[in-house]
Amino acid sequence: MAKIDTYLKKIPADVAQIGVGAVAGAAAMTAGELLVAQPIRKGVTNWRKQIGDLKAAGKTAEATALEAKKPLGAGSLSATTIKDLTVLGVGILAKATAPKNTTTEYATDGIIFFAVADLITRKIGVASFTSEF
Repeated sequence: MAKIDTYLKKIPADVAQIGVGAVAGAAAMTAGELLVAQPIRKGVTNWRKQIGDLKAAGKTAEATALEAKKPLGAGSLSATTIKDLTVLGVGILAKATAPKNTTTEYATDGIIFFAVADLITRKIGVASFTSEF
């Protein structure tokens, strides 16, 4: 870390902050997508397929029972929202526990910013979409 801090001190602080924050935020969101959101989506897809298979086989009662047992991501929180909240939590935890130096401050700020920005823009997008109708 000391080497990175040395290099960061040679460029303007705001440029370093944006660069480190962007890399850390993008990496955290990508990891969240791969480790959190995709497995949740896969589970929801499999659940829906099982319901469809049961209905096609004429097992309506079993399909109805399975429909009542919604997996994570099939309810009011989507896989993307769960990912964003997870990344936000990791960013806050990292900010609280990481050693205090320029690089970790920039990185944790970037992670938190990316997660909050994604949460805000998706909610604003939903509100503006529904208000047009």
